[in-house]
Amino acid sequence: MTYPTWPTELEKILLEGYSAEFGNSRQISRPRDAFIRSKRKVSRVPQPIQFAIFATPDQKQRFERFWFEEIEEGNSFFYIPDPELYGKVLADESLASITTRDGAPIEISNTWLCMFDEQPPRREWIAGTNYRLSMNILVMP
Repeated sequence: MTYPTWPTELEKILLEGYSAEFGNSRQISRPRDAFIRSKRKVSRVPQPIQFAIFATPDQKQRFERFWFEEIEEGNSFFYIPDPELYGKVLADESLASITTRDGAPIEISNTWLCMFDEQPPRREWIAGTNYRLSMNILVMP
């Protein structure tokens, strides 16, 4: 099955507004007369991510088309570039760039399979005619 891809017309994710958590697959019990016990509930869980982008009115409309039409109001999975790695140059142990035979640096093109979390994206009008779009997504394992 083919899933939609994050629109290239939208700005890169703002790392200032970017927050990632580890998913929690543990079930913890606290018996009164013993130590805390922990066991795995499921084998893998999604990783929650929060981020925001600044958008012009055109970019806001492009995001709304993505939200309402392409991912059906958040009901479909989609691919998004990994904001921590996408576009960075691959390096060896000495931090020297790894290059192709032609000498061009090799860039990382890691993407995530995601879906929006329970809360829909939020938009805030900011100075001028621009918007801040804030959202929570779940990165699938």
